[in-house]
Amino acid sequence: MQLVLDEVLKNIENKSDFKKLERQVNNLRMMIIIQFICLILIAISLISIIGNDTTSSMSTFDMILSVSGLLAILIFFLISKLINRNKARFKTNYYDIIMLPIIRKVNSNWTYSDENNMPEIVRDFIVSGFYESNIDEVFNEKSIRGKINIDINIIIHQINSIDIIGYGQHTKLKNIFNGILAVVETNIDKKFNLSIEGNNGFVKIYSTLNDIKIKNLAETFCKNTLLDFDLVIRNGKIYFRIFSGNRFKEHIFKKLIDKHTLENYYLTLNFMQEISNEIIRITYN
Repeated sequence: MQLVLDEVLKNIENKSDFKKLERQVNNLRMMIIIQFICLILIAISLISIIGNDTTSSMSTFDMILSVSGLLAILIFFLISKLINRNKARFKTNYYDIIMLPIIRKVNSNWTYSDENNMPEIVRDFIVSGFYESNIDEVFNEKSIRGKINIDINIIIHQINSIDIIGYGQHTKLKNIFNGILAVVETNIDKKFNLSIEGNNGFVKIYSTLNDIKIKNLAETFCKNTLLDFDLVIRNGKIYFRIFSGNRFKEHIFKKLIDKHTLENYYLTLNFMQEISNEIIRITYN
């Protein structure tokens, strides 16, 4: 597996699109640094103006600071628009150039979808049984859609869900889950029960299915990635909850290609496909 992924990453780095992505992220970093400098100038100017309220005259230096502060405000707002526009473009390019080849290495028919069917995602989130129905907001990145075999679809969402507690000034945001929610759209007989918990490198299995391969796949994934996860069969479908946080999202101030992170991404996607196929094979037989 590692040699295959090394080859994929090498191919990505040698492409001209990757060089353009490097220039794009470097420009973004520079703009964010300039934005930060503007904030410092604005703060210094405000302190200078407040200080002059207690004095009868303004020095030349204070006037220069005030003008610099006004210019910094103008530059701050102009560059903020550029940053927002370039961030959106960078995110799309990052997924297309770096993440998509890794996804296709797991399964050649999987692809990113721009469909954000939020009612569907919230429904899956609740039906999975991982959480109760009192979810106030769910934010979704691009989803992955495809098939794990000829007949069975898989949908993989990178989501962040929150619960809003209290009202008015006493409102607090509680982060419920940040990571991967995946649904394999099977039609498994309801007599089969399966629940797998992976936590701190250890796996617990509660199941009517006695299959050593399922156990080995779960333990290997947990050991290799150190990611906590849950897997359940609900209403004939297979649901995954992977506690990956923001590990698999784009980061402007990190390396574009973090080999360890991308290997874990590959392992995560491959694990969901392999263990789903094994569950389907057993239950359908």
